[in-house]
Amino acid sequence: MIGVDGCQGEVMIAMIVDNHVKIGLSPDLECLKDEMGLILMDIPLGCPSSSNDLRPEPQLRQLMKGKASSVFNVPALQTWEAHSYDEANQMHRTIMNKGLSRQSYHLLPLIKLANTFILNYPNLNVHESFPELVFQRLNQHPLNSSKHTIEGRKERYDLLLHHAPSLESGLVTALKQFPIKYHSDILDACALAYGAYLIHQRGGESIPRHPMKNSQGIEMKVMIFKE
Repeated sequence: MIGVDGCQGEVMIAMIVDNHVKIGLSPDLECLKDEMGLILMDIPLGCPSSSNDLRPEPQLRQLMKGKASSVFNVPALQTWEAHSYDEANQMHRTIMNKGLSRQSYHLLPLIKLANTFILNYPNLNVHESFPELVFQRLNQHPLNSSKHTIEGRKERYDLLLHHAPSLESGLVTALKQFPIKYHSDILDACALAYGAYLIHQRGGESIPRHPMKNSQGIEMKVMIFKE
């Protein structure tokens, strides 16, 4: 079971094998091309080409009580060809009838990387997920603090180890190995890997229940374990 989180232009990968987790940083996703297990990514999969393409963000915001602002709009597929933020913003506004945040624009290289990867390896079991929803379901209510604070990272760390104490060794090793700026990405990747494990154990559900495919044939959905 594997979790992938975007991290400083690279990807943080957490892999659970025999109830233990191994966590590392990679410049790309090619190391996963032969993996047979479930892979969950906190990277948008399936960019819309028009305002009629329904992504999961509206439903996800409803589920993220008090943390709806953590769910951002996904860039239109056409913005992949933009050469600047201003160009991408104008394209997105024309296509989607709304502007594009700079945060979303700066994620374009990672989005292109992930979507190209799943198109190149269609037999892999890869799905988009959302770490904050994983943590919320584990906690049975929204978390108190932002993951960008010491308190928030400790809250997520404690929550993971409460539910999966066998992950402690690998998680502690990674947190010692990487600088603090990577710690929230480590926790997110680990949460996704554990979320994949829980989908395997409990079954999963798709948000929305009946997702649309974008023009590339990618389902626009978020996968999460059942409550």
